Amino acid sequence: PLEPPDALCHSPVLPLAPGATGSSTLPMLRMSENFQHAQGTSSIGIIFTLWNTMMGSTLLVMPYTFQQAGWLLALACSVICAIIAQFTCGLILNYAQGLMANPSAEFADLASMHFGEVGRLVTFLTGNIVVLAAAVSMHKYSSDMLQSLIAFPPRHGGFCYAADGDVHWQKVTDSPCAVPSLLYPLIVLAVVLPLANLPSIRLLAKLNTVGVFCFMIILGFAYASAAVAGIEMDAFRQPHLARNPASAGIVFGIFSLSFFIHNAVMTIMRGAARPSNNRRDLFIAFALTWLCYVSMGVSANICPPLHDLEALGSDEAKNGLLALQQPAEMAPMLVLARVAVLIQSLTVYPVLLFIVRSQLFTAFIFHRPYPGPLPTFIISCAQAAITTTLVELGVNISDVLKVAGAGGGLVCVFGLPALIHAKVSHEKGELTLLRAIVVLLLIAFGLFTVVMQLIPSAEPSSANSTLPNVSLHNFSNSSALSPSEVSLRH
Repeated sequence: PLEPPDALCHSPVLPLAPGATGSSTLPMLRMSENFQHAQGTSSIGIIFTLWNTMMGSTLLVMPYTFQQAGWLLALACSVICAIIAQFTCGLILNYAQGLMANPSAEFADLASMHFGEVGRLVTFLTGNIVVLAAAVSMHKYSSDMLQSLIAFPPRHGGFCYAADGDVHWQKVTDSPCAVPSLLYPLIVLAVVLPLANLPSIRLLAKLNTVGVFCFMIILGFAYASAAVAGIEMDAFRQPHLARNPASAGIVFGIFSLSFFIHNAVMTIMRGAARPSNNRRDLFIAFALTWLCYVSMGVSANICPPLHDLEALGSDEAKNGLLALQQPAEMAPMLVLARVAVLIQSLTVYPVLLFIVRSQLFTAFIFHRPYPGPLPTFIISCAQAAITTTLVELGVNISDVLKVAGAGGGLVCVFGLPALIHAKVSHEKGELTLLRAIVVLLLIAFGLFTVVMQLIPSAEPSSANSTLPNVSLHNFSNSSALSPSEVSLRH
């Protein structure tokens, strides 16, 4: 689980979800020798694969996303994104009918068929940039979870028993168990790099089978947190908490990534036992995915941890729900959820590095995914250097994902499907005024989504707001270290 997308997207075996990055981020990769979607797959299998692939790294930042736009407005915007993404997925399936019989044909081949090598190159670059952005989020998730588990005492979701009776430290970096913040991303690399340099992805695929269980744990934690907190009536009474149009752009960026399955849909649907059910199966998969994402965002905003609505808009929330303070009764589940995210991100991160270097080698240099240990090691280190640099600079996960989602969405979710639709319709003499308007609206929506990510978010505010002004970084010493007194530095 964990923004993933959700390249190797077409792997029906890889459950990239919440701490992962799911399809919500994966482009296509010619790896038919490693992954062959079984012919004759039932509708249930197709739906599960689509859902599992779309569940990605954006899941944990849904509470922050919904808080920024207002939970009610974000709900409406998410419906719009889901409808458009499903529609353009349907366009791809419709115009790829002639390619479906080819077991190695992918979205890039469809783009190449209509726009030549330029179409293929644009698809290739876009997909890999999205994957690299997902790798950054995985590196950040794993580093943050490792830091929390090492430095926090058990009552705050960690394993540092030495800190359990210490009431004097105020930051996680002051914990008696903490190590320098710079080391956490490097510890992650020590685990991930050997896996990223494997000649085959088979072992990584097997490791990723734990993804579904991790995803369920994370959703279970979110729902339990909401149940323990109870309903915060201010979420309904304060209009600015339900609707904040000035910051609605982040919803379109994040959900463009959440529903980013367009590079994989041909590969997944090719194995359907009954292709006539593809559109129905696609609708069900999108509906289930939408429900999971929305339930995460809405539940946290209506039932915020410790009834602290402002915390949902904090810097901590930009890096996931698990960075927020939780009541003491949630400590065991918080530990379990952090372990789940750590495991998921450590298994997905090397997959993402593998995807990028394999596609790079296959497309441009050696024309095979594994040219040998030295070139593989060099490229993997270069990718790791990029993700490490961004993590050390303190880039927020939500910022990375919304920009990657908007850029990837403009090309693969909105732009290319719309242009293919226009081109084929024109060639057949079927480009009606209505179709032309639809094409223009899709492209305009993609451009709008990109532009909105460049506009600074406007924090929800109200002159009559009764919400307390609470900051995770500002608190006073007390006789006991409460969750609100623990600050995870990003």
